[in-house]
This record gives sequence, structure tokens and C-alpha cells, in this order.
Amino acid sequence: CIRDSISGVSTFSQIGHRSRGTIEAFNGGSVELFDATVGGGSAGQLIASGAGSTVVTSELTIGSSGTLTAIAGGMITAGDVSAGNNSLIDVQGQNSLILLTQLTQDAGGAIEIGHGATLRQNRFNSSNRINGSARIDGGTLGLNSRVDVGGSLELIAGNLSTPTLHLAQGSLAIHGGLVDLGELTTTTGATVDWTGGDILLRSMGSPHVIGNQGLFDQQVAVPAGSALTIQDPVILDGAVEVRGSLSTQRLRHFGTLALHDATVAGGVELFNGSTTELTGTSRFLGTVSGRADFSGTGTISFADLYQPGDRFDTDRINFDGNVIFEPTSTLELELLDNLSGFDRLNVAGTLTLGGSVDVLLPNGFMPSLGDQFDLLDFSSLVDDGLQLNLPLLADDLGWNVDSFSTDGILRVVETTPFLEGDANADGIVDGLDFVIWNNNKFTQVSGGIADADFNQDGTTD
Repeated sequence: CIRDSISGVSTFSQIGHRSRGTIEAFNGGSVELFDATVGGGSAGQLIASGAGSTVVTSELTIGSSGTLTAIAGGMITAGDVSAGNNSLIDVQGQNSLILLTQLTQDAGGAIEIGHGATLRQNRFNSSNRINGSARIDGGTLGLNSRVDVGGSLELIAGNLSTPTLHLAQGSLAIHGGLVDLGELTTTTGATVDWTGGDILLRSMGSPHVIGNQGLFDQQVAVPAGSALTIQDPVILDGAVEVRGSLSTQRLRHFGTLALHDATVAGGVELFNGSTTELTGTSRFLGTVSGRADFSGTGTISFADLYQPGDRFDTDRINFDGNVIFEPTSTLELELLDNLSGFDRLNVAGTLTLGGSVDVLLPNGFMPSLGDQFDLLDFSSLVDDGLQLNLPLLADDLGWNVDSFSTDGILRVVETTPFLEGDANADGIVDGLDFVIWNNNKFTQVSGGIADADFNQDGTTD
């Protein structure tokens, strides 16, 4: 056992081969080894303890009953590390660090990282294996290359990062912190237990698939207070349950999406046959389009653009609960013909309209006198500052919107042509119009024709 503030070099080291053995660098000391073996025949320890204390070794084997420890700011730099059955890699304390080129852990081995410590890989394209257990509680495990997990990987707090995490019949438990990945893949028999914390899947240049043999196999459940962020497009052909937040570049939804007081950011395309279930109040923050219905008695709130149905193909969209269009939202409704060729929303609960409702004539259709379009059905409607934007119609035709907030119907009516000199718009130029002119003559007015300012230059003259 060497315990001193020393520097030493050994061409080959066996620590704890025939009996217990320990090498420790502490109080700023350093130890340099070559092809070291810790444990194996008996208990062995290789330790860096305290700020400035370092252990440097090339290839390192941690055998049965072997322990590799960096604590209290100590640092261990190693080449390829092989950890066998009943081995322990332990990194604890702020600024404590184990830096290695490759990690291979057999079944029965254990890794413990906590209290601000870090285990990090300094080489790319050298895949890693965890077949025992790895537990991160307030520390960081950062591996630059693929990690195959046949054992158990648990994040309680802190950070886990790797470009590819493959669960080869292993398990991933996330209870807090951040899992930062490029890709997550699973095989049959693998499990994911996600109760807290966030998952970030960085862009890999191709869509992520949630479905058979896809992300988490067939189902994803985002816990309350947690966030799943995917920087690529996502194809949902399985099931996603969101109680926290889901953010994607774009979600193409063919499967089942269950929202429980959830937030969904990024564009969402709802394909016919998909299912969106609502409980509580959930929000779409990005553009939403498509022809799928919404089930459940919860509330869905749109903060951006909503385009029901497909472009140039109208549809009736049913909502079993309540619908809110926020002040920042836009609802686009297309009219393609005067029979049933127009977008319609059927809301079983309360419909709240803020923002704007834009009515479009996208294919050249021009409504005729007497046409009416039942665009909105609801049990009750709340006008939260609605702005209704309507297309221009042919001469002498206009829109009657008087009952839109009570029945959701737009009607095409004939407009009364302006009769010169008819200040009160009763269809007759007579003494009543003269009285209006006489009361306002030679003054500046703001009422236009109603103030007998027939040329609308701001003066009745």
C-alpha cells in the first residue's frame, strides 16, 4: 500500500493480486502506471483523492473485488478500461473525474457517479458496453461513442450523454436530470422506466420513429413535469402519452396521442385514423393540420395556426370536449362549394374564439346569393376578441355575420347600393337627409355619409 504525495512509474502493476492492495494518490500527489490490473485474485484499490491528485494509466483491468475510485476532486486518466464481475468504478465529489478511452463492463460490475463528479470518454468511434449496473446521482456520465446496455442504467439526478444508447435487453431508469442522446434504440425485452427528468434527442438527420422497434419500442410516456425534446421529425405509429411536454421538429401522427395537461411544441400533422385523447387542459404551441378527431372530455388550446382537414380537401372535425383558440392563434376554414364542401368544427363543449378566423376561397369557388356555411357547431361560444377575416364576394353581395357568434353560420346576402344624397340610408333622398346636411353644414365631421359628407373628404359642404 503506497500512501504518500509521490510520483512513480511502473511498467506493469497488479494491485490486490495475491492479497489486498491499495495505491492512492492524495494531497496533490501523482501515480503513473502501465497496463494495471486492480483486484482479481484479491481485493485491490486504485484511488485519486483530493484536488490536484492524479493517477495515470494506459490499459486498465478491474477484476473481481477491484475498485477504481476518484473522490474529493481527484482525477484518473486511463486508456481502455475493462471492468469485470464484482468490480466497482466510483466517482464522487465536485470536480472528481475519471477520463478513459473506452469502457467495457461485464455483468456483476457496478459504476457509481455522484455529487458533481464526472466519468467521461475522450475518444470517438470506440463503442462502450454496460452489462452490469451504472448509477448516476448528481454527476455526469458522458460517453462520446455508442453505448450498449445489457444491464441496468439509472439516472437519479445529473446528466447522461452519448450519441447512441442501445438497450440490448437492458434497462434504463430515469428519475431526474437530463438524458442527452443522438439516438435511442431497443431490442425485445428491454425496459424504460421514466418517472422524472428530461430527455433530449439531438438531430441525427433522419426521422425518429415511435412504433414497432422504434423509440422505446412501441410506447412513450412523458411524466408530469418532464420534457421530451426531439430535434428531428417524428413519425408516430405507436403510442405517446404526454403529461409533461413534447417538442419535435414536426410530428406526423398516425398512432395514438394521449394528452393529460400537456404541452406539444412544433408542427403536428394529424392523419386520418389517428387518435388524439384529451384529459385536463393541453396546448398545441405550433401549427396543427389534418383531419383527425379529438376524443375525451378535456380541453385543447391552439396557440398558433390550426388548419382542419387537408389543404383543398375539406372535412368535419369533431371535438368531444372544449376548444380554445388563444389570442395568438389563427383558425383557417376553407370553402370549396356551397353544399358540404367547407371545413367545419363540431365542438361538444365550449368553443372559445380569440385571435383570428380566416375564411378562404382557395380554388376559385365564388359563393352565390343565399348560400350559407355552417362552419362552427358548439354548445356555447365565448368571443375572446375574435377577428373574422372574410374574402371579397361578387358585386352587390356581402357576408351577414350577425348570428355567427350564436350559430356559427355565415350567410351570403345582397348589399344595398349607395344612393347619392341618402344620408340616413333609408333608400330615399328627402327632407330628412337635408336636415342631416343642414345640421352639419360647413363643419368638419367624422361620420362620412351619415354626416352628409357624401364625397367623404371630412367636411360637410
